[in-house]
Amino acid sequence: MATPENQHPNPTASASVSDGHAPGTHLGADLGAALRFMWRMISRRGGALLPAICVYGAIALALDVVKGLTGDDGVGSGPLVSLPFADHLPHWLLISLTGSELVLSLANLVVTLLWTAACLRFGVDGLEGHRGGSNRYFTGSGQVIWIYILTSLAIVVGLVLLVVPGLVAIVLLVFAPAAAARGSERPFGASAAVARRHVGTTILGILMVWVLSLLTADLNVLDILAAPFTSLFLLGLYERLSGRELPDAP
Repeated sequence: MATPENQHPNPTASASVSDGHAPGTHLGADLGAALRFMWRMISRRGGALLPAICVYGAIALALDVVKGLTGDDGVGSGPLVSLPFADHLPHWLLISLTGSELVLSLANLVVTLLWTAACLRFGVDGLEGHRGGSNRYFTGSGQVIWIYILTSLAIVVGLVLLVVPGLVAIVLLVFAPAAAARGSERPFGASAAVARRHVGTTILGILMVWVLSLLTADLNVLDILAAPFTSLFLLGLYERLSGRELPDAP
């Protein structure tokens, strides 16, 4: 099976953005091309994501509301249990809300995995010139979800044990989900190879995503809204740093 590492440039990229620089040869041109790809996909084809973003956004908003009612520590310190009439609320309601931090975290993790994988599927369809129905973008492939989980675990373990290995893992593995979405048989190796060849561009791309993540960190629903932007940007950057042009009109 042909993978992005050995494929010729995609036919849909024949009308690519002409910035005077070949893919992977200029930091500013590569970042700019990835940003333009992200914006074109959302502005021209973003309607296909609306049903999924409404569903996942509603779930995330519900999780935010429950977390706000129970408190950040999940042990019943929120405003609900401190209200004057809290003693008259059904005990089953208070019990179900109290100590819900783990449940909320797991629910948010599942939503995030499904939605982010769906955003990558949406981006790959744009690269390949495929227009799928909106029901196609409620989730992505199981491989992409699995790669996301393994990547997150590697980064967390590295940060917990020693900070430096975690930071290195972030840089080397940031493109692994995008590589998996593009059909790579060795997504971790493909991501590490691209990151090593373009360390500066990769780090700047990570910092750009990190800034957006800081703005959306307080609410799950904001993470849902930001996921298409970050996923499409990283996918576009991975394509450019892999030496492939991005389509001008996905």
